[in-house]
Amino acid sequence: MRRLLKVAFTPTPRICVRVLRLAALNALLIVVGLLLIAVAGEMYFRVSAPYGFVDNPKDFIVHPGSRFVSDVGLMLKPNAEVRYTNNIDYWAITHSNRIGFLDRELINPNRAAESCHIALIGDSFVDAWEVPIAVKAQVKLENLAARQLPHLDITASAFGRRATGQINQLAFYDEYARHLSPKVVILAFAHNDFMDNSTILTALERGLDPDHLPMVTAARVPDGSLGLRPPAPDYEAFKLPPLPNGTQPASSAGARAVNIAADHSYFTKWLTDRFIPRFFQEQEPIKLKKWKWRVETLNRQPRYSTILQGWTPSAHREAISIFAESDLPLVFEDALSYTKFGLEQFKRRAERDGAKLVILATHNAGLYGNLIPDRLSAMADELDIPVINQRDYIARIGADPEDAEFKRDLHWNENGHRWAAEALLEWIRDNQGVCD
Repeated sequence: MRRLLKVAFTPTPRICVRVLRLAALNALLIVVGLLLIAVAGEMYFRVSAPYGFVDNPKDFIVHPGSRFVSDVGLMLKPNAEVRYTNNIDYWAITHSNRIGFLDRELINPNRAAESCHIALIGDSFVDAWEVPIAVKAQVKLENLAARQLPHLDITASAFGRRATGQINQLAFYDEYARHLSPKVVILAFAHNDFMDNSTILTALERGLDPDHLPMVTAARVPDGSLGLRPPAPDYEAFKLPPLPNGTQPASSAGARAVNIAADHSYFTKWLTDRFIPRFFQEQEPIKLKKWKWRVETLNRQPRYSTILQGWTPSAHREAISIFAESDLPLVFEDALSYTKFGLEQFKRRAERDGAKLVILATHNAGLYGNLIPDRLSAMADELDIPVINQRDYIARIGADPEDAEFKRDLHWNENGHRWAAEALLEWIRDNQGVCD
């Protein structure tokens, strides 16, 4: 019996050839199938996507269509086309107006003064590269108000620039919004604004020198108080040094091949943006290495070493998320002081010009828990500034706050802009005296 089994299962040269041929055929079919999928995918994206490759800046400050405006800083060029995509959720094409904001053309100042004009000021949630202008919060607010509160004659304009905080946005009010005589000034406050108001944390995030940033910032004066500092047109000459040679991880041959393919193929670009980040995570991400190196660089200067003491960037805590912790390192505690200073400056301007200052806490202000919006509310209460919590409004209407954003992007989708407009209109309905 054993002999029969041995003979039956002993491969002969003919059987081996057949097996190899079958394996080769299966491999060929798999390769052909993958090629067909790749060709079909490429054809689909070439036909369906409005465009394929866009130079999307990583820091959202320096853009190919940027210009430097004295007393304001880096802005988009007037009438510039902005193409922006994450290659998954949206392919947006928008145009800046004559002063460089992604909004409709600026309203006539006389018309604005006659109406109940709303000035919406903020960062990436307001400039909203991800959606057409027609669905943005200020446009929806006007349309809703025309139907529900026509007697108030509400008009609205938006002044937004991504990667800015309230201190940087003071220039938007001083140079542009103020001249429209707004009755209400809305500050959109996102989860990253505490960090963006800090001169040092902004410099660390962008790789720039804290004393030479391309926007209006704040700095300590000799008596320890804060004062405003104009934007530095020569900021590029003072960038923090890059990572030393040899500290950046070398890309593998496979990663280089994927990157080359993604630079030429719509389909490969979609695949890499959707799936590759999950599989090519380094043990210590390059962003963390940059943060550590920049902190070490600033620590060599006595004026920064004191404020940075007791904090080292960690892979376990993204810098923004630290504001959601009860015990803050000194530089993060200091960022709260900068934010309060920015809000105080806005409050003074609004009172001087007869406008009502209101804060709109975006739905993602509570991304890391309630402590960030709670800190904002406590600060606003002290300054007597009303806060509209978009997340609370969304919950009250029975919706999910996550439906206000794109699946792979925290910014407002059309739902988010509509719910922001509805929350603002609800507050205006309850406080119609602001339009008198």
